Amino acid sequence: RLKGWENLAQHIRDVFGRMGFSDKEAVVLISGGHVYGRCHTGSSGYAGAWVENPTIFSNEYAADMVGDKWIAVQHDTKMPDGGPVPEEVRPAPGKRQYIDLSKYMPEAGEEAARSAPDATQFPPGRYRCASQWVNCREQPETDSAIIGRFNQDQVLSLVSVKTFGTAVRGLAERGGWVSIVGSGGKNLFLREGDLEPQSLTGRYRSIVVAGSPFYASVTASEGAGRTKAGEEFCVGEVAFGQDGDLQGAILGKRVDPGDGQGSWVLLFSPASGISCELVVQGYNEKPRNPIVGQTGHQMMLVSDMVLLWDEGFRKHLEVYAEDEAALKADFGEAFQRLTELGCPWSNDLGSGEPSAGATFSAGGCPFLAAQAAQ
Repeated sequence: RLKGWENLAQHIRDVFGRMGFSDKEAVVLISGGHVYGRCHTGSSGYAGAWVENPTIFSNEYAADMVGDKWIAVQHDTKMPDGGPVPEEVRPAPGKRQYIDLSKYMPEAGEEAARSAPDATQFPPGRYRCASQWVNCREQPETDSAIIGRFNQDQVLSLVSVKTFGTAVRGLAERGGWVSIVGSGGKNLFLREGDLEPQSLTGRYRSIVVAGSPFYASVTASEGAGRTKAGEEFCVGEVAFGQDGDLQGAILGKRVDPGDGQGSWVLLFSPASGISCELVVQGYNEKPRNPIVGQTGHQMMLVSDMVLLWDEGFRKHLEVYAEDEAALKADFGEAFQRLTELGCPWSNDLGSGEPSAGATFSAGGCPFLAAQAAQ
């Protein structure tokens, strides 16, 4: 803990207190605001989100604050592995902040205590996202670029499943890898059934440089030609290869004009992976690019850390770290109060115009109370 942090905690309490907010309301406003908010270069040299998924409202900020390990760093700090502070969260010279230490100090024996799961228990098929959200990566390795995210209850067709360390990962029909079982053993996707040919029909994009081969039939041993790289085409029927080089492959019958019309285009094969990705509205109408700034490293300013260090703040932070529903409800109420401070219809003002001698609750707006007392 940095010397004098108590003064910063009191400053936060004073700022929110001048607006009539309690410790609980201050914590919920900070926790909720940081989910969508970003740090700017002038604060520490870092510019980016506080949470890994800033696209949905969640308790990720509070949960990370309480659950992660944090280390104070400056621009030239050496990390436990002897390397520099990761560039994306490195403070500017003269600045200091905290970054997540979990990547450098995993729990003792954590990996050894778990054996590699059996991928045969998770065959290709249709899987439903069982977590609030799951990252989709360009490659199966955990340090691969994040190209998208899937939210709870979204259903994917995973055409290939493999074990990587203590995780089980699946290749989505629209491209990219997701964890069915995370490295920590948590089930992130639940299998709902086998691959359904009808769910795999639609518009596809060829993603291999040489174009995807197409065949006169699903039993053909030689290709009849290739699509163009990057070409999009429509598949009206899907079949699964049974013999020879096409065993285990997924092929789609092209129904629109173009090279290979009426032929069976190779969409996926166990040997080469996905050669054409399913185009899904709202996800990859244009080819996906890595999400900028999503490397897995997190940072917090000293003003964030005092929510952990101050007992009056921490007791509320711990509640929101465990209870997302409580965070949503309390944030909604507190944020409405914040946006309505000073408005005639605000609960802080009461009904009608204030009259001389009007009284306000302890949680009311002190600015209005002072105005009414004049």
